[in-house]
Amino acid sequence: MKPTYISLLFMVVSTALMAQRHDTPWQINAGLNAVDIFPTGKENIYFPNQGGFFEDFTNTDHWNAGVPSIGVYRTLKENLSVGVNFAFAGVSKIEGTTNRNLQYISSNVQLKYAFLRSKHLSPYARLGAGISSFNNDASISNNITAEKRSAGHWVGSIGLDLLLTNKFGFYVETNFKSAFGDQGIPHFNHSIGFSYGLGVLDRDGDGTPDSEDECIDEPGIASLNGCPDRDGDGIKDSEDQCPYTPGIKEFMGCPDTDMDGIQDKEDDCPEEAGPVENNGCPFQDVDGDGVFDKDDACPAEDGPVENNGCPWPDTDGDGVLDKDDICPDEPGLVEDKGCPVVTQESIQQLNFIGAKIFFQVNNSRLQGAGTNESILEIKKFMETDERIKLIIEGHTSSDGAAAHNLRLSQERAASVRTRLIQLGIAPNRLESVGYGETRPIETNDTAEGRSRNRRVKFKPKN
Repeated sequence: MKPTYISLLFMVVSTALMAQRHDTPWQINAGLNAVDIFPTGKENIYFPNQGGFFEDFTNTDHWNAGVPSIGVYRTLKENLSVGVNFAFAGVSKIEGTTNRNLQYISSNVQLKYAFLRSKHLSPYARLGAGISSFNNDASISNNITAEKRSAGHWVGSIGLDLLLTNKFGFYVETNFKSAFGDQGIPHFNHSIGFSYGLGVLDRDGDGTPDSEDECIDEPGIASLNGCPDRDGDGIKDSEDQCPYTPGIKEFMGCPDTDMDGIQDKEDDCPEEAGPVENNGCPFQDVDGDGVFDKDDACPAEDGPVENNGCPWPDTDGDGVLDKDDICPDEPGLVEDKGCPVVTQESIQQLNFIGAKIFFQVNNSRLQGAGTNESILEIKKFMETDERIKLIIEGHTSSDGAAAHNLRLSQERAASVRTRLIQLGIAPNRLESVGYGETRPIETNDTAEGRSRNRRVKFKPKN
């Protein structure tokens, strides 16, 4: 098998491994490597003069530097991972000489065990198998052909990971590769470089990283630090006294269905809210007024709490309770606290009359017999009840300056007030005010609209 096909095979294997799960952690190594054929401790048909492991291991004269060295590892469980390694180098120094010109390619699949994976400094060991190839030798003195120099091998490794950040680190390792048969070339492959971590370690697959997961072997939810909550009440099962029934934190995860502050297992009426002194059951309230019968002075009649459950009286029957009625013996309106006031119909009639009050042009002087008759009608209305008090409003159209219109409206309202006082209405029963052009009831863009906006309007003062 040629080196190109060998490398392709291991690329396919590594891709398959990576495709198994997208959310598992990966470590990618990349760095420099060095190949040493000499100190392998045993002879082979190509290089019979092999140095001893411990005699020549540290002799860098035999090292052949190469780049790159690449490794990809996927965590299987805790400290155990599986991965692939690739190494490339040019080999020229063998047995202390430099008369070689070999191209070195190696691929391995290995299991890796990290002894202190959770620490910044983690030694590890790897064991696996792979294929290595030494090709393109310009010298044939040892009769090494391309077909014979590609062979499978066992590989054992020891190394050290140094974690610099959460993702980034440094590694150094030594690999010994021993050929399956007598056709391969045993050799050392040393490597040094940087590592980078991808993905998140999540043993139970619940989306919470193991480093943050308080229940590392049980799928849970992120809000509870990866711990399960089978009843979905927001309390982790390990702290939930009722793990299969939704409850509240106050009662260690046990329910209080009626929310009366007594958990169901201690509540005589778990579906009806009631006080503690009645064992969670409600007191009777026959008339449904919110006052329990035990405290209700009128248990058969609906009444407010402030009157001990009895209804308030309404002597004049005007809908305003005597406690709020300023005139409890006379029917009146609610908005006037039970006292009689000018009705809406009366006000509408007054304003209909007021529409017939006219003034001289651009003046506050009253004008016309109809105006005098209208004012007399208003006087008669006010004489029907001395409690009636009126506000006289003056309004204008938008013709002219706003300041002038305001003053004119004030003067016209005051003119009507003065006339009514002259007719015998007490001054304290009348008030005048002008709004100028600020409160139109029609558009000022037409003559008809402007005419309607020039008006006197009446409102009850009390």
